[in-house]
Amino acid sequence: MVTSNPSATVDPVSIWVRSQILDSKEPNLPNDLISKTDVATRYAGQRSALWTSISEMAGPNRQKFISRMVKNWPYAKERYALIFPMHAGLVSSCLCANLIAARINSDIFLYNPKISFLQSIRRCPKSPWVFAIYTTGITYFAFYNLFFEKTILGEDEPCTSCTLSRLSTLLIGAGVLFPAVTTPALSHYMHVRHNPGVPVTKNLLEFVTMLFVTSKSTWSLLPKLAVCQLIVASVSTYSLLWGRSRIFNTVAIDPDILTETVISAEKEKTVKEKLNSIFSKVSFLRSFLDDPTEAPPKY
Repeated sequence: MVTSNPSATVDPVSIWVRSQILDSKEPNLPNDLISKTDVATRYAGQRSALWTSISEMAGPNRQKFISRMVKNWPYAKERYALIFPMHAGLVSSCLCANLIAARINSDIFLYNPKISFLQSIRRCPKSPWVFAIYTTGITYFAFYNLFFEKTILGEDEPCTSCTLSRLSTLLIGAGVLFPAVTTPALSHYMHVRHNPGVPVTKNLLEFVTMLFVTSKSTWSLLPKLAVCQLIVASVSTYSLLWGRSRIFNTVAIDPDILTETVISAEKEKTVKEKLNSIFSKVSFLRSFLDDPTEAPPKY
């Protein structure tokens, strides 16, 4: 009679121990050598306290929250480092537009583009000069807030070279090229009104030719102004990246400072609230003001 050998018993504990020994012998790569995407980093729990707390906000509300946090940041040096570049670019762009408009007005109205700046302002019509400064400031401010500020105050770390190239393009485009193209049109229009004998452009080709001829007087000035704008862009880029790094790193290390900044931001009145408080003192204007009980809650 053939007897069958009993099957060997399986010990699950010994299998688990052997698997732990094999796993410990395998080389483990350090985390620094493993590159993760932004989504993987966020799901791994490495997202900062700031972006974790505001991740459920919509895009516009998130941008307003970050802007208000920067404006109410308790450390003045870091706060001004993020606020200063916008004002510096605005002032430099308006100054460049001022010089370009004065040169074009001198060429069109006085037929002498080399006349001094003060004589050009005193003797030429003021409309093209004021128009150039106003439109340049509005254009720079709009493009800065729409296309540049959101990249600086966003979650992703901005590239230094990309930030410098974008800001340089914005400053040169809005502060140098834009007034050099738009000011001749208004100056020529004012010149035609004051002198009926001046020929009027009748088609697109004549209009483009007029812009080309009247802007010729500024060609020697434009490279100098572009260099000045590049210097402003370089200083502003350094200031923006330094201020952003200090503020965001401080929030990541000390989340309590974010709460304090938000509380101080909520106490600050907006421009609309300040105007409502002023106009509410006038009796016949109270009916036109918004009801404060229906105002949207602050975040």
